[in-house]
Amino acid sequence: MSALFLAWPLLAALAAAESAPAPEPAAAPETTPASAPAPPESWSAPAPPEAHVPDWGPRNAISASFLALRAAALSLQYERMLLAPRWTALVVLGTRFGRERDYGWLSVNGALEGRFYFLARRRVAARLSFFRGARKHDGGMLGPFAGARVDLAWGRLRDRVDGEIAGANVTLSPLLVAGFRVAWLGLVETSVVGALGTRIEIDPSGRLAPYAQGVVQVGLTAGILF
Repeated sequence: MSALFLAWPLLAALAAAESAPAPEPAAAPETTPASAPAPPESWSAPAPPEAHVPDWGPRNAISASFLALRAAALSLQYERMLLAPRWTALVVLGTRFGRERDYGWLSVNGALEGRFYFLARRRVAARLSFFRGARKHDGGMLGPFAGARVDLAWGRLRDRVDGEIAGANVTLSPLLVAGFRVAWLGLVETSVVGALGTRIEIDPSGRLAPYAQGVVQVGLTAGILF
């Protein structure tokens, strides 16, 4: 009996342990997946500096010529740059009139000319283009030049004594040309032009004998570059 009395607390403790709810297992700590490393920012080589494309400035010119040796002349010419910065081509339309002894003459002419400009550099353009203001270019169509011209003209000869028409002729003149051009405000051009060559005159009606002679021309032009 005493043994049962001594074992009673132990039996009560075991019965309480069996009736108690089983403890819930501890939740495993949440693990965050390792974040993937951020991709490196895309890298590109720095863009190479843009190549300097020379701006050869004006590529066109419209000019008037109003001075010639041994004759009064007025002509209009259009010049276009073909191969930058040195080669250009011109188309010329004009008229000349003058007199020699008892005869006066009038002619209408057209010409084709090719030019080569010797200096085509920015520093040269800066010196040959006065008062340029904000207009800048690398040169071209400025400075000394040389070229060749073919001039075709139709002329009429009049006797100044009796006023009758003495005849008409066709003139072909191959010429070598040289000159010098400067610009004002980068826009207005002034050129001195000289030409040396041969003039061949033919009378279509046969009333005047054909002949050839040397010719020297000196002219001054003024116009606009654009």
